Amino acid sequence: MHSTITVAYLDTYRVPFADRPTAERVLAQWRTDHEDDVAELRADGFDRLADNVYGRLEDVPAEQWARTGPGGLAAVWDRAPQRALLHCQGAHYLPDGTETRQWVYDHQTWEFQRDSWTTAPARVRVEKRPASGGTEIEVIGTDDEAVRTQFASTVADRRP
Repeated sequence: MHSTITVAYLDTYRVPFADRPTAERVLAQWRTDHEDDVAELRADGFDRLADNVYGRLEDVPAEQWARTGPGGLAAVWDRAPQRALLHCQGAHYLPDGTETRQWVYDHQTWEFQRDSWTTAPARVRVEKRPASGGTEIEVIGTDDEAVRTQFASTVADRRP
């Protein structure tokens, strides 16, 4: 292990790398992936948020990261994380089955984004929403057709 860990601050993610060149490559790709988001935030006057999304690198002594970094040294990447274009389709339904909102989008996702990362063609998430009493259905995956098919099937299975 190196004596210094390079931490990439990418929006809300702190991603530690064993070597700076890998962190620099990931940061450069992250910035390319999010350049429209950053421009939109700056245009709307949200410069601090734009700075967070834009990302930055910081070198941290490995011993410090081992003591205080999330996951310690076991969380340090010794390679570039995988990155994939993921497809997403989702909707929110009230208890009576009325659809209140639907979304469809594609986005680049990194392996360190554990809440949305998958290598599956289609992964289903169904959550009850206490505030509305409704249900949120979301399918995310690497195969656009599989996502659309699974979404339609999941919605059909859950309709009252």
